[in-house]
Amino acid sequence: NDFQIQIKTSGLRTLVVDDHGYCNDWCADVILNQNLSAQKYNYGSIRTLLGVQFALLRREFRLESGLIPFPKTDKIKRLLINYGGADPVGATAKTLKIISKFKEHPLEIRVIVGPAYEKLNDLNYIALKNQHSIELLSNVKDMHVQYKWADGFLGAGGSTCWELLFYGLRASLVPIASNQENIVNALITRKLACSAGYYENDNVEIEEKLIHQFLTTPIDQFSNDPQKRLVDGRGAERVAALLDNRLRICVGTSKDGWLFPLIKIFVQELENEGHTVCIATTSEEI
Repeated sequence: NDFQIQIKTSGLRTLVVDDHGYCNDWCADVILNQNLSAQKYNYGSIRTLLGVQFALLRREFRLESGLIPFPKTDKIKRLLINYGGADPVGATAKTLKIISKFKEHPLEIRVIVGPAYEKLNDLNYIALKNQHSIELLSNVKDMHVQYKWADGFLGAGGSTCWELLFYGLRASLVPIASNQENIVNALITRKLACSAGYYENDNVEIEEKLIHQFLTTPIDQFSNDPQKRLVDGRGAERVAALLDNRLRICVGTSKDGWLFPLIKIFVQELENEGHTVCIATTSEEI
């Protein structure tokens, strides 16, 4: 924690983001752990922000309305595949080879890789030999569009999981690094996702049986309330509110009321303090 100590003793307010209890001694004002299993870690007397209500989504998601209608069909038809930007364990190619064996019903597949992915030519070759319709996308900037296109997701654990929960998208996941295991296991235990395989000794095994089950009978594998909104997209606002004492305030009042002139003075005082204030005088405005 030497780095934390240097930052903290410099006089700066310090927030540390943790996924799996990587430090024994913490030196921070606040610790943020946005995972479902966050409660099991001991952070001592430091103030904590724990759980998916504090999930930090990128701005492109926070500007979205969020949850899309949960597909009611038993079979996945439009599948999104993403194992991170680099996929160092080769899970993308393994997954496509397995899916090529499934010929019961055709799939529309979009495979997303990052700029660090080094075997795009291999994926192109697999895609050309595949009977499914496969589109390879690199360095995608509109992931929110991709999530809304799909009705199923195959990929790795990590921050992607909170984006999936935001949209209510069905997912089959496998960790591709040790720090993703807790995330994936917690989602599977709660039936918010299902397993696509396992990670062991820096190697990923994608299991054909699990993939086939996900693609053909996915609804049975999830909780009875798949629409429950665990991630609402406002986690970043909640974290910012702790670090910044300025508020966004809406004052509901009647324009014709005797208090209205005084309220305008009150609003001016709040704005002078740095708060953002609006006055609503009709039910529509409220």
